[in-house]
This record gives sequence, C-alpha cells and structure tokens, in this order.
Amino acid sequence: MKKIVLLLISMLSISVTAQNAGDLDSTYGVSGKTTINFGQASFLIENQAIQSDGKIVLVGRMYNDSNSFGFILRLNSDGTIDTSFNTTGKVYNT
Repeated sequence: MKKIVLLLISMLSISVTAQNAGDLDSTYGVSGKTTINFGQASFLIENQAIQSDGKIVLVGRMYNDSNSFGFILRLNSDGTIDTSFNTTGKVYNT
C-alpha cells in the first residue's frame, strides 16, 4: 500500500511540474527568455543547434546601417553567453 501511495504522489508531482508543448522553459534566462545586446544592429537567425552538452549555437546575419555581417553566437544552456567560446561567446564575419 505504501508503494502505491508513493507512486501516486510521484505521478502527481510530475504532472504538476510538467510543461505543455510550446511553453517557455522558466529555467532558461529570465522567465524563459534571454536578451543579447549587440548595439544598434538587427539580426536574422538562420540556423540553431543544441550541442550534446546543452549549449546553444546560433548562426545568422547581423545588419547595421548598410552593412551585413555573419555571426555565430554560443549560449550556455541557461541562456547566458558562453565566454569559453572565442572569449566573448561571439564570432563575426566582417
């Protein structure tokens, strides 16, 4: 009987904390969102990948006035910039 009650409590705990598909992950960044400041540039993220260690790689183009630059940005699994990647977490192709 104790095993059944424990199993039911465990199942209830899991169902209460589970997120629905499409919900923001509240453990990521602040309330499931992160903001990276690159100054006055606009960005187009063209591709992304999650590495086996949970780090997130973003690849795209950055537009500033009439210039366009390629960029790679790597984030830690919590949404912070991974400074172990190129010491800044960013690589630009100017």
